[in-house]
Amino acid sequence: MRCPQTENVGEFSEPRTRLRLSSNFLRDSSGAKAWRLLIIYWVAFCLCSCRNAEPGAVKMAYPIYPVTAQCHHIEGVVELTVQVGVDGKVLSVATGGEITPVDAELRSAAKENASQWTWGPFPPKFQFPWYRSITYTYKLQGKPTGLPVSPAFVQTDLPSRIEIIASPCTVSPLKLEPITPRGEQP
Repeated sequence: MRCPQTENVGEFSEPRTRLRLSSNFLRDSSGAKAWRLLIIYWVAFCLCSCRNAEPGAVKMAYPIYPVTAQCHHIEGVVELTVQVGVDGKVLSVATGGEITPVDAELRSAAKENASQWTWGPFPPKFQFPWYRSITYTYKLQGKPTGLPVSPAFVQTDLPSRIEIIASPCTVSPLKLEPITPRGEQP
């Protein structure tokens, strides 16, 4: 009785023939096995040694939403460019590139935060100083609160985008009296 797997296979229908063929294949193809192993080692080497050429944020400080901006209902997008040194520390922070004018408090808070970041790891061949653009988006969402709520909710898409979301407040933290948002009449 024939095995159902070997029916209608042609000249290699006998299980013994197939077994002999596979053992000869293993014995006679040591060169092919060596090539296969070489390709596997090469792929493993490439996957392990090929890092992303762009360094990432190794350490970052928690960004804040400025209290006065939060109470005056100020939102905005701040575009920064950081200059990074050999040790991964930020050497300088420049602003610019914003499509619309940005409040000075938001710009100052973003610059302060970005200056505290540490970058790395750097590939063996790299040019310093290194420049990286970061976009800070300040948004107010939710129901207004009496006093500013801290800390704000932060969403990241590192290393290039930070979104700081806070609740608007209705009382000035310095005067403790109700305020109206800038541009609105009481």
